[in-house]
Amino acid sequence: MIEKKKYLFWLNVDDPNFDQEVVYREMYSRIGWIIHTLQMNEYNIANILALEEFEKATGRVYTEDDLVKISGDIDKKFDELSKLTFGGLKKQVKKSKYLADVNMALLEKIVNYRNYIAHRCFKEKLLKHELSTIEEVDRLLMN
Repeated sequence: MIEKKKYLFWLNVDDPNFDQEVVYREMYSRIGWIIHTLQMNEYNIANILALEEFEKATGRVYTEDDLVKISGDIDKKFDELSKLTFGGLKKQVKKSKYLADVNMALLEKIVNYRNYIAHRCFKEKLLKHELSTIEEVDRLLMN
């Protein structure tokens, strides 16, 4: 059983800043969900690219040692790929035969959107106070 007080300490409808608290928490939650979803895409792209790197011709029976080595090689390649930025992964996708059907224009838009959210959204919108009212933050969330 969880302690709800740990999570709902701020939930006081009598607090004059309640609306602001709700909207800002929702904004951070949505942006966190976006970043999480984008990271899952990066993870899956890196997995596919790592597997593609070590694709073997069919018809060969692998020994247990072969499988251990291939598994280790795939893990190493995945580790290398997971250190790349999303933009770096995008460059690898262009060279991939497994991912040849990916719409590169759409992937470029996704990478740019991710970079905006991750690197500029908070800085430009909040720290520079471009969103100075709760209504402006609300409009950002609902668009």
